[in-house]
Amino acid sequence: LCPDLKINKVPQSTNLVRLKWVETPRRVLLIKKPRDDKILKVAKEISKWLVTQKVEVLVEPIVKRTELANEPSVKAYTDEDAGKLEEIVDFVVCLGGDGTLLWLSNLFKKSVPPVISFAMGSLGFLTPFPATSYEHYLKQTLRGGFYLTLRSRLHITIERRGTANRKKGRRPTTGAVASSSSSNTSSSSHITKLRGKFETIAENNGKEQLKKKKRPHRRSKGSTIPEGPTPQHPELPVDDDNVDAVAAAAAAALAASIGKSDDANTVDDAKAAAPSEAAQRSVLRASITGDHLYSSSQFTKAQPESSNATNEYFTALNEVIVDNAKNSSLTNLDCYSDGVFTTKCQADGLIVATPTGSTAYSLSAGGSMVHPQVPGILFTPVCPHSLSFRPIIFPDTSKISIKVSDDARVFHEVAFDGKNRQKLYKGDQVHISMSSWPVPAVCRVSETDDWFNGVRSLLHWNQRPSQKRMKEKNDPRIQEMKQKYESAS
Repeated sequence: LCPDLKINKVPQSTNLVRLKWVETPRRVLLIKKPRDDKILKVAKEISKWLVTQKVEVLVEPIVKRTELANEPSVKAYTDEDAGKLEEIVDFVVCLGGDGTLLWLSNLFKKSVPPVISFAMGSLGFLTPFPATSYEHYLKQTLRGGFYLTLRSRLHITIERRGTANRKKGRRPTTGAVASSSSSNTSSSSHITKLRGKFETIAENNGKEQLKKKKRPHRRSKGSTIPEGPTPQHPELPVDDDNVDAVAAAAAAALAASIGKSDDANTVDDAKAAAPSEAAQRSVLRASITGDHLYSSSQFTKAQPESSNATNEYFTALNEVIVDNAKNSSLTNLDCYSDGVFTTKCQADGLIVATPTGSTAYSLSAGGSMVHPQVPGILFTPVCPHSLSFRPIIFPDTSKISIKVSDDARVFHEVAFDGKNRQKLYKGDQVHISMSSWPVPAVCRVSETDDWFNGVRSLLHWNQRPSQKRMKEKNDPRIQEMKQKYESAS
């Protein structure tokens, strides 16, 4: 080696990010906690003040329609603008608590404008500014030159076990649908079972109808029903939220199996079950691949029966939680880091969190608090059935994969910042990595000052009365100890 070769590392400095406006801000997005009269009053005051500063104020359409309909100082952004808010908004004013900031993060798919958060919620760990002094802090924000905390977000991909994978090892079947050899009528029916909850009946005239299953179907003599999923009858999860979508998909698959896939009713039923563009627009970016069909309050999108389905993406500011969906059985998860097997998680759940989320659910599960400037991904089990399964922290360059084991007893669920729960089945995988688009939060003082002020004042970290000083002159034991020490030396 070269004797002059020296390897050193310069530690990262605090407050590296400081924002200065190239032009004066002209448009602000105001996000508020809903159904709160006190916050509504402050929102009206702030919007009127911003208008006097020649700044246009935008709010969510539902807020304008339900709470600020008679307020001329604010406007609602359009559906077309919803997908490109980062292009039309200079910065964001957040009125509420930590949950309001999480909701705000969900509105932006990629880049997020600077966010100034006023504490008007319960805890307010992520909202350092007092709402009573909003004019003072907004003037500073309009001038620029403030520090930013870049709060990392997670990028999540849910990879479903595709149709091609499920075909492997499947036993060949004798038929795609049930048929009756003893029926003498001209309108014999084909019956397919759908997880034992509903029956889809397609008569020979090509009309499909869905009805609730009142009693178990009794097969006629000589009929055959395929065992397991087939290309014509894929295995689809059914719940109360996606009955219509599942029914339409089953009807289309059944019609295709009997040569009537071009029937107009089938196409109309599939279109009716498809969600609107507004329902498909996600507040969290999520990725779903494969042919599982599911729905939720935020997403209702049926995936085609192909392993090449178009991906969608989730992001989370706090954490991703994979749990046992309120079942009594333990989760059974195979965990990988950069493709290398890490461990098997047998617990109530598993949390993968950002440094911002280290003071949320992960903290309750025994995880460490992490400074927001630390580039890491937290890996925290929830009530593990093991004495040695301790929380760890991965570098932020890691790509973590969580797979539902084939030995799992029940289906699992995954949630993003506590919302948009999605079902996971055997073989489904959740891929997690650090997102390239953080949430730039305006600092009140500095990144470190704001964070330690929050953990001390709000979480009461290491709060105890100080130990009193001993009075040496009046304590004979101290004098005796001093004499012994001096004589020994």
